Amino acid sequence: MLRTTEPSRLPGAMQADGPRTFWAAVRWSYAQASGFAAAYPLIFLIPAAVEMLQHAAEIHIGFYDSPEQMQATSESFARMSVAHLKVLALYSFSYFVPRFIGMRADHAAVYRRDPEAIRLFSIVVLWNVFWAIIELDGPPTLRALGLLSQSVTYGMLFLQLALALFGLGLSAWAVAAALGNPKIGFLRSLAITSGSWIWAFGLMITVLLPPMVLHYLCAGLVLGRPHWVVWLAMTADAPLSAYLGALFATIAYAIALRVMTRNRLPMLSISMDSSA
Repeated sequence: MLRTTEPSRLPGAMQADGPRTFWAAVRWSYAQASGFAAAYPLIFLIPAAVEMLQHAAEIHIGFYDSPEQMQATSESFARMSVAHLKVLALYSFSYFVPRFIGMRADHAAVYRRDPEAIRLFSIVVLWNVFWAIIELDGPPTLRALGLLSQSVTYGMLFLQLALALFGLGLSAWAVAAALGNPKIGFLRSLAITSGSWIWAFGLMITVLLPPMVLHYLCAGLVLGRPHWVVWLAMTADAPLSAYLGALFATIAYAIALRVMTRNRLPMLSISMDSSA
């Protein structure tokens, strides 16, 4: 049994038709991510543990010894191997967090085996894993083939930005899949999000920027420092990275809730009462 504490009734100004205000959605995203971490610590700690494993590999190869060493070892086999595992671990939040929010009346549903949800969400995972492999393995492969020019590097950066923006439009698809709701597919998710792209992008940036800055500061400020300082900073960064993963999932849920209610689609299990 993974759940060890009773989830609290989290504050948040969410109506049947979505957030009352943009800033209410921001606060709600943080509250839900924190509530998930507190209610299901073992699930939350899995990505944190994998992140710590990657930090251990990075420290071992001297990744934090200097800016030059960081660049030289950024694509090392040890580091990239764990990075792939970390991506998979973080994807688990896209499944468990929506179930935590949307099925709050049935607490055991978060980890209960749900064949329909697993079937639907496996397609979401395959889609995301495909692009994750392109992002993670594309640059090293092109470099090994002697094809990584400056223009290709810029192209990869553009691809990462495009995928992030495109992913906002797939929020309803991913959340519905995690909840076993087959009514929202790939194309329909994009269609119903068409009027909410700016809102969704603003929410993502506003929610993620503060913890993301802390995440990169943990790495940048320890370059060249004694190993004990690096270990201390990376130990703090591991749960922070997991919390970022939970925030991505709560942002997706907030977007899904907004666009589905605005389009008068049946909410089914992704609806949330106003006190949640």
